[in-house]
Amino acid sequence: MESNPGPAEGFVLRLLSNPALEGLTALQKEEQILQFLEANPRALYPALSSVRFFPGCRWADIMSRLGRSLVRATDASLLPWLEQWVHRDLELGFLEAIAARSLPEQAVRRALWDLLLALLQRPRGRRALAGPLTAVQRGLAKRYLEALLRRRRYVYSEITKVERLRLELEGTHALVAATLALRPSILLPAVEPGPADRELPAGRISPRRAAAALAALRSRFAALPPSLLRAAVSSNCSFVDDRRVAASARLAAIFAARGREHNPRLRADRGAATPDSSWFNIARHNCRYYGFDLAMLDELHAVAAENGW
Repeated sequence: MESNPGPAEGFVLRLLSNPALEGLTALQKEEQILQFLEANPRALYPALSSVRFFPGCRWADIMSRLGRSLVRATDASLLPWLEQWVHRDLELGFLEAIAARSLPEQAVRRALWDLLLALLQRPRGRRALAGPLTAVQRGLAKRYLEALLRRRRYVYSEITKVERLRLELEGTHALVAATLALRPSILLPAVEPGPADRELPAGRISPRRAAAALAALRSRFAALPPSLLRAAVSSNCSFVDDRRVAASARLAAIFAARGREHNPRLRADRGAATPDSSWFNIARHNCRYYGFDLAMLDELHAVAAENGW
């Protein structure tokens, strides 16, 4: 941000400094602020249209200016971390286990980076990335995968015997993290929703639309492994309706949803369920609506309860 910010930048900085947002990731903060602005036009407009801020401007113009400033502030915080993760921190050793041919790592990283930047150019893409990237930044999947692989029960069996992944913890986590980041890629292809999609809850797509989106993505991002794109796309489909959704995709769907609501400042009251345990329990009751794997949620809930998460 500028050393002497204008009215839009100054107002956005004040909103971002709200203690209630402390601990949230950049995209989570952006979403919270946008929701606040969109929900309170009548209360905010008199002050924001005054001489101090945007004299004589319509509310739509004010929202546009604030939105652009908010995006710039978010990107200033988000992009350095994202570039570090994509180009250096993300381990790509899992490629050998899922790709039919050898793939140059740098080409894979460039394609992943280009795809994420394309999503960040779209308001819907930014909203869709908030949950997945929060899950990656906070390491939500890794600590659960460590416990799940050690337990050697349902999730372990689905990963190693059904999906047939021969990976250690680091490789499995990297695959799930990459699937998480790519999950919103379905927003990039120009695939019109059909009648079946319009009847689905927000965030879910039909197998027909998934197949069309996958074909378009494979053409546009040829450097990315088809199996990785398939998992990312299918993570938006319901496992309740399509039992072919891979375990890594099912995990990505769950952790993307958990990441969207994750707040590290939340603490359980004495004797109450922990935040993760409570979330997984609620998700179990709503698994058919969201298309989650109930058995997977059962085990995640058990792990959260056992570890006080």
